[in-house]
Amino acid sequence: MRLWTLELLGGLTARRGEQKLARFRTQQTGALLAYLATHLGPHPRGELAERFWPGKEEDEARQSLSTALNWLRDTLEGDKTARAASPVFAADKLCVGLADGAVTTDVAAFETLAARARQGKGAERLEGLTEAARLYRGPFLAGYADFNANMPWIAPIRERLEAAHYQARLGLAEAQAKAGETREALLTALELVEAAPLDERARRLALGLAMQAGELGAAATHEAVLRAMRDEGALWGEGAAHLAALSAHFGRRCRRTSGACRRRGKRRQQGRRAR
Repeated sequence: MRLWTLELLGGLTARRGEQKLARFRTQQTGALLAYLATHLGPHPRGELAERFWPGKEEDEARQSLSTALNWLRDTLEGDKTARAASPVFAADKLCVGLADGAVTTDVAAFETLAARARQGKGAERLEGLTEAARLYRGPFLAGYADFNANMPWIAPIRERLEAAHYQARLGLAEAQAKAGETREALLTALELVEAAPLDERARRLALGLAMQAGELGAAATHEAVLRAMRDEGALWGEGAAHLAALSAHFGRRCRRTSGACRRRGKRRQQGRRAR
């Protein structure tokens, strides 16, 4: 039985083989599917109706829930014969959930891979973190921003995954550096500095890699900026502006060779797999 895969990072898309579903009846319908996929188990119908249609009367909200579920079942399960053979939902008059093993998500794959890679070493760690970074295509349920006011459950998941992605990228930069891929590591570290300019671990990693890459003059300037920011507490203002300028300087130098760096990295990974 082919499973549906939900891509929740960077948007919401459901895939099964050649089938692709990227447009849902309503945002509530798509968000309902995402909620059930990230909160496994049965959920009382009344609770779901109140969560996704909070402005409606109870009977009207329950009817909206039934309409959304019927659309999802018709779309994902097909006719009655297909539904009986490979159900996606487990539902009765009281509760609704996804059937066991009916759906996989990129969120679960990303978190499992990132956690496993953190425990790995050497080439295994590098390959795992590279794949985890690739899986993260963007924020959880991107495109549902206007819907977040009524969906408070989205923000904690988004924040958790953003933090996990940042840590995976930081670990990737360190793994690349240990593997001797200095330019690739520097490019990754600079992206981290741009994302979180106040993270001292990322800044110091970028500084060390810049020195290894031969950017000694700029790196010395960077060290002075770090010292000023640490000693004077200048977390914003001129110190941050200098750091941003330095990141841009490194970024321009790296981007000229980034394509070649990534191609070399890919060839190295292919060589490791061949061995």
